[in-house]
Amino acid sequence: MPEGIRQRLFLLITLVLVPLVLLLAWIYYQSFYVRRDTEFRTQLENAEFVAANLKTYVESIHKQSFITGQAIINMDVYTREKAENLLVKATDQYEGIRNMSWVSVDGTVLASSVGLAGESLSYRSYFQKAIKSRNWAVGDLTQTGTVTLTPTVALATAIEDNQGFLRGLVVTAIEPRLMSEAISVKNATPDTIYVVFDSKGVVVFSCPEIPMNWAQRTGWIKGDRLLRETLRTNQSQMGPTWLDLIDEEDRLSARAPIPELGWVAGAGRSARLVFHLIWRNLLWDSIVAACVIAAAFALAYLFSRTISVPILRLQAETLKMGHGQIIRRTEPYAPYEVQNLREQIEALAGNLITRAGQLADATNDLKAKNAELESIISITSHDLKSPVVNIMGFSGELARSLGALKNRLMEHGGDCQTSDIMAVLDTEIPEEMDFIRKNTRSIDQMLQSLAKVVHVVLSEIRPTRVKVSELIASLLPQFSESIHRAGVDLRVEPLPDCHADPVLLKEIFFNLIENAILCLDPKRPGKIVIGGSVGDTQAVYFVKDNGRGIAPGHQENIFKLFHKLDVSLEGEGIGLTVSKRLIERQSGNLWVQSQLGEGSTFFLALPKA
Repeated sequence: MPEGIRQRLFLLITLVLVPLVLLLAWIYYQSFYVRRDTEFRTQLENAEFVAANLKTYVESIHKQSFITGQAIINMDVYTREKAENLLVKATDQYEGIRNMSWVSVDGTVLASSVGLAGESLSYRSYFQKAIKSRNWAVGDLTQTGTVTLTPTVALATAIEDNQGFLRGLVVTAIEPRLMSEAISVKNATPDTIYVVFDSKGVVVFSCPEIPMNWAQRTGWIKGDRLLRETLRTNQSQMGPTWLDLIDEEDRLSARAPIPELGWVAGAGRSARLVFHLIWRNLLWDSIVAACVIAAAFALAYLFSRTISVPILRLQAETLKMGHGQIIRRTEPYAPYEVQNLREQIEALAGNLITRAGQLADATNDLKAKNAELESIISITSHDLKSPVVNIMGFSGELARSLGALKNRLMEHGGDCQTSDIMAVLDTEIPEEMDFIRKNTRSIDQMLQSLAKVVHVVLSEIRPTRVKVSELIASLLPQFSESIHRAGVDLRVEPLPDCHADPVLLKEIFFNLIENAILCLDPKRPGKIVIGGSVGDTQAVYFVKDNGRGIAPGHQENIFKLFHKLDVSLEGEGIGLTVSKRLIERQSGNLWVQSQLGEGSTFFLALPKA
């Protein structure tokens, strides 16, 4: 995402314009697609039109050849001169016919409109097809004709008499270049090419006429995929072609088979001319779109300055406001949101400056009060210790005095009253004195714990990277005697580093390890495991024991001040309280999972290193 207002405004305009440009592109894509398909269908209709006209043209020549042949075999007296006259008349009736010949069944020309009598046509493929089918056959284009050296097409029509005997053939030579006029494509538009191919893919004729030598006529099929597919499948084909024999440009073409002849008719038009209007509209629309986009970005740049410049100026002046200098300014061309923002920041800066002074005063007061509180607690603790010590001292003196009293009474005899006094001295007073001593020690411990808690609350946190494995290693020697005495199996797993105060963290682990040792079950060998893992943001450690465990109802109470689950255990009941407060002051957490009779696991989470 761009960071600046101007860049984001440009991105917004781009996001608005891109769909419009894509829509315009899609519309033109559809226009090209529809125009292309329409042109393909048009060229297929043109090819089919040429195919149909060529078929009609050839069939009409066949009919004329048949009529001429019947006239020859039905002469009262056959003479070559009469036959040639009939052939000349038939030739003159059709455009494109070069000559007609009457040929015997063995292929010898008996009569011809151009004097070919005596020539043999038996080797011609069309002659052999007509003899075999006893019908008619059109030959493929030959490089030269019998009379001329130009490419020629021949039509052979078998002539039978009334009894069904084959009497001969009428062979008609057709000049390919004149066929286009005969089949009504001579008025074709200059940008449309009509082409007819024989069964081998050789170009028979084209309209407009394309000058080609024999190699070009026969080589056309190599570059015409549509022609090859049509000859192979005998199905019409449509698609683009590259006709380098014409003008070396793409054409939208179609090829249609002529099944009766085995030939193919084709038509094609220049893609450039087909899409000329669309390309022209696309050019103009692109120019207009480019101008609109340029104007949009130019206006966006100008309008963005009315936003970015006031904000940049406000940003620079905000830094000065942070140092107590408030600059009041009006931005007449800025949006009202920016003006309101400036007014609010100026008002906020004024309030912050005022509050900063108040906060500084309050902070100083708080520091003074904290110092005073610490002093009071320290003094109170010190002052309370003195009477507690005095109480304990006087209690001892009282006990010694009572002992001396007892001895004196024993020396003066043991009457009833003396017995009563002795009972008091032996039982009641020692018990009360012991009670005084115990409560006095409890008061002393509580005062020490209170001072320790206050120290934790007021201590300064200095977090740094802590190698916890090294910290634990330095801590364990303090527990070596108690671990050995209790027979504890203590195992330390690899521990990740964390970000904490190393001094306070050491105290936390000391409390947790000490607590685990104190809470071990004497009925089974003790086991303690210290481990940890690191997550996305925190390092989590645990101290696990197989001790007595904690009932679910007491698991929250263990973190309360002076709370002890078992009063018989050593300790003051503040270790977990102190540990939890130390953890929380370092953005961490401390919790426990435990099953009564199975053991406990204390978890502590701290920011990872």
